[in-house]
Amino acid sequence: MKSTIVQRSICPLTAVVMAALPISHAWTTAQAAGSEKVVAVAKAKTYRGSLEQMQQWGPIQVSIVVKSKKITAVNVAADYHTGHSAQIQGQAIPILKQETLKAQSATIDTVSGATDTSGAYITSLQAAVKAARHAKALK
Repeated sequence: MKSTIVQRSICPLTAVVMAALPISHAWTTAQAAGSEKVVAVAKAKTYRGSLEQMQQWGPIQVSIVVKSKKITAVNVAADYHTGHSAQIQGQAIPILKQETLKAQSATIDTVSGATDTSGAYITSLQAAVKAARHAKALK
């Protein structure tokens, strides 16, 4: 019952205070409050690594998306020569991407059973990270 009384007494009081303020004053206050909340938004930028040709499995190229000095996404372009290469890369690439996001660098381990794919991925990733560091987008 008390909460109902409090609600009823606050609403009319708020309306009286709002009505008492001049519109120009309220607008100026709103503008000032809004201008204090201006925040610089960092843009995400993509850095592409080298195209690495694997003798048996086809080419692979890694791109990283960097925002606020962090790798936020990893994209991999890979061409499969055989069904077996598609299977190996399909299993290895998600693990390599996850490890890249965790490490925030190109210092990651290879995936067992996908040595060639891992090596080509890491080499391409190193080039992408180097480009991002050169642009001072990444630590």
